[in-house]
Amino acid sequence: MVGGMLNYHAAEAIISSMHLAWSDSDLSSLLENFADDIVYRPNLRDAFGHTRIYRGRRELERLFRYKSEMLTSTTTVEQFAYASGIARTKIAFIQGHHRTGLTYVGTYRQIVMFRGLKIALLEELHDAEKLRAFWNLVTAEEGER
Repeated sequence: MVGGMLNYHAAEAIISSMHLAWSDSDLSSLLENFADDIVYRPNLRDAFGHTRIYRGRRELERLFRYKSEMLTSTTTVEQFAYASGIARTKIAFIQGHHRTGLTYVGTYRQIVMFRGLKIALLEELHDAEKLRAFWNLVTAEEGER
């Protein structure tokens, strides 16, 4: 850390560690990257149209465990920028749904803020319409089984 702020290389290493742990299905290593009071905000709405916000490492653990039980997912950092204490990334991913075998490949953006060497805020900006279409296809496919 330089001047009380996390530097570019440390921020990049933390984010890379997060994505490697997720891709390896290593939830305990994944969670080590987050502050206890992490706030996670994906731009995806719930079934009632409300913004989703997850607060705290325990809530995030439940979410990530649920997702990993449904999906195999690999994420990699395609682009990384860091300025004024905020990291901005472009993430490439491939996810496969266990029961249907359907896969979804795409990219999304992240905005990450830190507290010390931990992620304190993680915002994800997905193509919500494409993701919704994938899950509608999964639901339809499961309904046919």
